[in-house]
Amino acid sequence: MRWSIKQRSRLGFYITHPRHNSIPHLSPCRMCYALILYDQYSCTHQIMTKRQKMDCRKEYCGISENHTFAPHNCSETCARRMEPERSMVSNTVPRPCDKCRYGL
Repeated sequence: MRWSIKQRSRLGFYITHPRHNSIPHLSPCRMCYALILYDQYSCTHQIMTKRQKMDCRKEYCGISENHTFAPHNCSETCARRMEPERSMVSNTVPRPCDKCRYGL
């Protein structure tokens, strides 16, 4: 079965499966992803503090907690990939990191 681009919305392209032409789902720009949080120090080094899965909440996403429990052929109708990781500085620390501070 082939996926096809059905329509375009302000959120991106929607992809539909031939068996579900009436249900737009699986927008490739809005799937689950990992969010990596960093502390940034005055020496400009960044240290990861947390990795968190961000859920797209789509029922046709096999990774989402909202994945449908209704009988369906998951291998043909559900996405099983995550978007690339995204990172964000969550805290700015006004001193050098330990490696720079202690010359490690």
